[in-house]
Formats: sequence, C-alpha cells, structure tokens
Amino acid sequence: MDQQPSSREYLLLLLGLVVTFQGLALVITSNKLVATYWWMRLIGLLMTVGGLYFIYRYLPREVLSRPIDEDAKAKAARDMVMRLAKGEEEVENTLAQRFIDKVTLGGRLVPLFPVFGIAIIIMVIVWNLVLTGSTEFLTYDWLAMMVGIYLVAYNWIPSDYGREREFTFVFLFSLSFLLLVPVLIERAAVGNLASSAGISAYSEYLLAKPVDGMLGLAGVSSTIDGITITFLTAEGDQISLLIATSCSGVYSFAIFTAAFLAFVGTEFTRWDSRLKWFLGMGILAAYLANLFRMFLIVMVGHYYGSDALLWAHANVGWLIYMAWIALFWWLLFRWFFKEQAAEAARGDGPSPTV
Repeated sequence: MDQQPSSREYLLLLLGLVVTFQGLALVITSNKLVATYWWMRLIGLLMTVGGLYFIYRYLPREVLSRPIDEDAKAKAARDMVMRLAKGEEEVENTLAQRFIDKVTLGGRLVPLFPVFGIAIIIMVIVWNLVLTGSTEFLTYDWLAMMVGIYLVAYNWIPSDYGREREFTFVFLFSLSFLLLVPVLIERAAVGNLASSAGISAYSEYLLAKPVDGMLGLAGVSSTIDGITITFLTAEGDQISLLIATSCSGVYSFAIFTAAFLAFVGTEFTRWDSRLKWFLGMGILAAYLANLFRMFLIVMVGHYYGSDALLWAHANVGWLIYMAWIALFWWLLFRWFFKEQAAEAARGDGPSPTV
C-alpha cells in the first residue's frame, strides 16, 4: 500500500499555508484595505483559523516520521540500537525545540512567560496612551499584543499541541525580530521613540532607489526624494508615489521569512546546507517579486494614469505575493518532503522529522 500523501493532500496543505499567512497579514498589518474596512481583520482571523485547520489536517507527519518499507524499518532499528549503545537519546529534538530551550535558559524562563506577556501588553497600552497619545493600534502594536497574549497562554497550551506551540513561538519571535527590532532601532537613531513611522530605510534604499533605476532603463523620466518617487505619465502629467512602510511589502517579506523559519524549525532536526540555500534563494526571490510589484505599479500609472495606479496598488501586490508564496511552498514540499521521504524509505538518508 502506498503510504505517501496524495497530490490532493499536498494541494490542500499548500492551500492551508497560503490562506493562513494571507490571513495573518490581514490580522497583523495596517494596510489600506484594513484601514478602510475594519471587518477585514475578522476575515483575516477566519482565514488564519481555517488555514491552520488544513495544515493540521493534512500535514504528512506520519509519512515523514516513520519508515515505509521493511528495509527502512530494519535500518531505523539498527540506528536506534547504536544510539542507545552510545547513550544518546532515542529521539532527536527539532530545531525549534533546541532554539526554545536556548532562549528560555533550559526552560527556566517558561514559568515567567505570563509575567512577560502581561508586561508587554501593559507596555503597548502605556506606549500608545502616554508616549504617542494615540488610541489607535497600528501594525507594531498588534504584533506586540499578539506576542504578549501568546506568552500569557503559553503554559496553558496542551502538550498534545506541542508542535503548534513551538511553531507559533518561533514564528512570533522571528517576526518580532524582523519588524519590531528594526523600527525601534530606526526610531532611536532619529531620537523619536514615539514616532509612528515605519522602516523607512527599507523603502528608500531597497525599493525607491532600485525602482528609480529600473524606470530609467524603461525610458520613464523619474526622480526620488527619500521614499517618494515622482514620475511622468505618457501624457506628460506628473505623479508622486509615496512608498510608506505599509505599502513597501516589508510586512509580507517578514511574514514569509518568519513562516519559513518556523516551519523548518518544527519539521527538521538539522539545519543543513540545502535548507540554508533554499532560504537564501527564497528571501532573494521574495525581494525581487516585491521590486517587480512596485515597478509594475509605477508602469501602470505611467501608461494609464493615477486611477489605474491606485487600482494596481490595491490589487496587484497581493496577487503577486500569493502566486509567489504558492510556488515557494510547492517547491519546498516537492524538493524536501516527498524526495526525502522516498530517500528515508530506501535507507539513503534521514527523514526530515523525528
């Protein structure tokens, strides 16, 4: 009997991943869609829950964690005997488990998680009401609040959901490092911690300047001033496009990277060279896709005017992002999971999970 997941199961798993992270983007980020329609956060929450259900339902854990023929079973038994003879543990911890063990000082900080979580929630509230005088929660506020709520609930999550708990820990930790830390550093550098500005350096140096160069190669007259690109339409009109943090694609980039690290952390026990290469190529491709998105939006504005630019700005970005994410996760499962499961079955190499 063939125990490998069917194409339908892989397709549903891929769908779950794409829907989950698009839902998270709606919940966490304060883009124009969410700012205009508050109920889009509820839609994002429903997408996240639904996507997580598909991931939990169709994640091929059994296939990836056990041999699927007699030769592989015999090899696994010999390996277990050798580990026991050397005094090693029978089960090797995943990357996520080892990471959590390090950052919690061997688990000694885990009992204090509720205290840390409540402190973060209070800090966010005080930050908004006292420092900024704002009652509106923005992207970074929502992210910090999610981290605080998660830390409060961490010890209440049943051990049966340990894998999901570890995934969420690595995801939120990575996302905070990629989004919160850079913006705090930038605000500290300009001497205004109460600023509501985002990561403008990314928008200016990694988007505005490269897009300006691409427009020059395409024959479109343009200039840049910080994070603002000014260009001429085909009719000779002038349009200025401000690349704010919420429009820069940095949120999607950060969510993609954090999701990859969390997924690999909970599914793999070794951070080998192929995973590093795949992550590097994924980050580069995500950046190039975002760069192409900005260039395409400006080109639409150049040929069809400001109304068409606004339409492309609202719709083209998430279509490109969804297409890229779907392709990336499909390649991840195709190269790392199906092939490594087959290798484990032949006894050529270890399964990616334990």
